[in-house]
Amino acid sequence: GDTNAEKQLPLRIAILGAGACALPGFLHHVLPHVQIDAVENHNDVCIAAREHFGVKALEKSGRFRLHEECALDWLAQAADSSVDLLLIDMEAGDSYDYLRTSVQDDEIEVDQSQSRSSTRMQPDAPLLAPPRPVLEPAVLNRCAEVLADGGVLAINALGSAEAVHEAALQISAVAWCSPPAAALDGTLSHRLFLQ
Repeated sequence: GDTNAEKQLPLRIAILGAGACALPGFLHHVLPHVQIDAVENHNDVCIAAREHFGVKALEKSGRFRLHEECALDWLAQAADSSVDLLLIDMEAGDSYDYLRTSVQDDEIEVDQSQSRSSTRMQPDAPLLAPPRPVLEPAVLNRCAEVLADGGVLAINALGSAEAVHEAALQISAVAWCSPPAAALDGTLSHRLFLQ
């Protein structure tokens, strides 16, 4: 059975694509027994995170590390079985250009009838997140190696329903993927589990 010491081991979370660390900071706040490795590739974003979003204080806690490096490089160097929850929240790099062009070309519908405006991707929207290299079998297999027994991989996907479904099919080659579920806004969502 589990001893009390084993039950107290901190949950280890890695977030690839940490941005200004809003999500990692939230997790640090609401989960006081976690160790967080946040990985962000862009120096200017890391500077902003430390100077304006409280990351300096988070790093002083001893439970939070912001790594300024390519997420795939970090993943390649991570120890096997070292992460309980791996969150991939990286965009493909062309999201801003697509969204800017789409808004100008009216390819994204904005529903003004709701109290909050919402956007809906057109059926031909590309996969904006994650970057295609994340969907490669070698990367997904590396994710599986980095995860501890019972670990969870969560990938934020953004694009048309067709693009997200196609990404889920690629991931299902190395992971179990739940059937698609329709979200309130009509988009599709998949739950992905490594085998």
